[in-house]
Amino acid sequence: MTQINRRVFVTGSVVAAAAVTGGGLAARTALEPAGPASRHVATVVAHEGAFATVTGTAFTDAPRRLALKGFPIGWKLRRGDTVFIREGADSHFVEPLSAPVIGEVEGPLTRDDHHVSIGNTTITIQEATVIDHESSTAGRRHVAHCISNQNGLASACLAIRSV
Repeated sequence: MTQINRRVFVTGSVVAAAAVTGGGLAARTALEPAGPASRHVATVVAHEGAFATVTGTAFTDAPRRLALKGFPIGWKLRRGDTVFIREGADSHFVEPLSAPVIGEVEGPLTRDDHHVSIGNTTITIQEATVIDHESSTAGRRHVAHCISNQNGLASACLAIRSV
């Protein structure tokens, strides 16, 4: 079973779910800063292996290639996905920026690239999406932590479980 612990935090007007790490959502400690000095919202321009090229923030107008942290193994970022740039001690990196989508799931919860509906929202499930299969049964409400896309693609689901 994949354990999913979630904590939602607010940065300005952006609501984001905790970063996905180690196959589940890892809760952040209260000591980690969530202010504007430590995170910047950015848009993905390209994704290659363990790096993403991002742009569109007050932090960087020019595209920057940064390491990924906190994404499930095998995660595929798409052009236009919205992410955080986080300032580390010695470097900057890209981490997930997600928002919860809650409702009943219509469609199969399998680990392959496909779309499902949750509530009135269409989301994309990837092979890397963390799915809590033990509690994911038809007719139950679910919470999906999804990355929005600025190019009009369906939100990409990082993790989903029943509630």
